[in-house]
Amino acid sequence: MRRRMQRAAMARPAALALALTLAGCALPKEIDPFVIYDEVTGDIDAGRERPPGMDGPYPSLSSVPARPERPDARTRAGLTATLEADRARSLQPLAARDAGAQAAEPEVPGTPPLPAAPPPPPTLAAAVAVPWVVPGGVQAMPGGLPGAAPPLPEPGEVPAGPPPDLLAAPPPLPRIQ
Repeated sequence: MRRRMQRAAMARPAALALALTLAGCALPKEIDPFVIYDEVTGDIDAGRERPPGMDGPYPSLSSVPARPERPDARTRAGLTATLEADRARSLQPLAARDAGAQAAEPEVPGTPPLPAAPPPPPTLAAAVAVPWVVPGGVQAMPGGLPGAAPPLPEPGEVPAGPPPDLLAAPPPLPRIQ
């Protein structure tokens, strides 16, 4: 009896830990009993708007329009011949069109001509040379024209630092009142 009580006392915390662990698990909607209950009872659709036309009367079959009249045999034969020609033309491989063939063929409205090759890549205009001034007051041009670049420092020579105006403290911020 005493052992049974000890086992029960040990099982309760283990069951509580298992329940808390499983409480964090998420169930898929297909097997979640709460979602299934909401779908069966219709509670899941409670906040949705009704579909359009649900407030109107039930439709009557007398409102269906009458069947359209069949065209005469001559019109049907013309449509059939046009469809047969379209099908025969669709089975033929596409041929590259050249300028002479396009001029000879009457152009069918609504069908743009197919190009024989992709368009060429765009050509870019040459950029205009923009002069700039390098330190020392010499004007430099990108093409290696007069005063192209300042000379490089000699090995072992320490290059000049930034100008003093860049090393100064920034100006104070204006006070907002």
